[in-house]
Amino acid sequence: MKKIILIGGVLVIGGAAVVFSLMRGPLTPEPRNQTTGMTRATAPVSPGPAVLPPGKAGGAAIPHRSGPPARKDKVAAPGSIPGPGSGAGARQEPAAGEKPAAVLATVATDPGAVAATVNGRPVRMTDVMPPGVLNAGARLPKGTYNAFVDQAVNASLLVQAAREMGIADDEDMARISENMRSELAEVSDNESPKEIDWEVKHFTRTAVINELLRQKGLTAKMVGADEVQEYYDGHSDEYDWLRQREAARGETNPEQVERRVKEQIRQDLMLPRAREARKKQKAYIETLREGADINLAN
Repeated sequence: MKKIILIGGVLVIGGAAVVFSLMRGPLTPEPRNQTTGMTRATAPVSPGPAVLPPGKAGGAAIPHRSGPPARKDKVAAPGSIPGPGSGAGARQEPAAGEKPAAVLATVATDPGAVAATVNGRPVRMTDVMPPGVLNAGARLPKGTYNAFVDQAVNASLLVQAAREMGIADDEDMARISENMRSELAEVSDNESPKEIDWEVKHFTRTAVINELLRQKGLTAKMVGADEVQEYYDGHSDEYDWLRQREAARGETNPEQVERRVKEQIRQDLMLPRAREARKKQKAYIETLREGADINLAN
């Protein structure tokens, strides 16, 4: 079994360093989003529409309105007869010929529940969503909930595949988690034990999954400095827009400007490779799902 350790935020497996490229952010947690409870350093989840849980944590700010205050009294329209439920904010019956508005389906998010089983292994709510979402309210829109669960199921399948390939066993996973916890303890401020547990679990899975994808040849090859220079030599004028932008921002150091141009070139060259890698990863995950026993609770 290969030894897996964490050195300075870089995973070292069998002597090979693996950067957490899928985390899309530094290991150092940044300010926490008050709506989702996630830091920007957390690997991004794209569950769909923004989650606005009930209560103070998710309540939208009321915009300031100029002019006289809105009237709070209820005035019946001419010819109408006030009755029960006719006040402001009351449920409005659809007009003749109109269809009633669809009711948004929601799903309970009990932190102690099991959201799914994947090949007999439970995927718990605490594996699916960060504490800030779980603790914010009792229910989530079904589409948002399904997206969270779907991502957690994929992660479970990938970790299981990594175990089968001998990339990480229980002892290795425990060692990675311990190293992650030590790293986070040095940089985490005002985070609850539940939040730290979530980040440790999330980063540990990400590290193992990254190594699996690397060994499967499903990661994008990094753009080398020689490639950047070659493209720069032949296409430098295409980035005059960036030079003009930097000048407008007050940047007067030519060397600094050209460094930013080359960094932009590196990102542009990396983009199609990343897209291709994502397509391959998606196809691989679909293969795993086809051969898996997946049972969803909702």
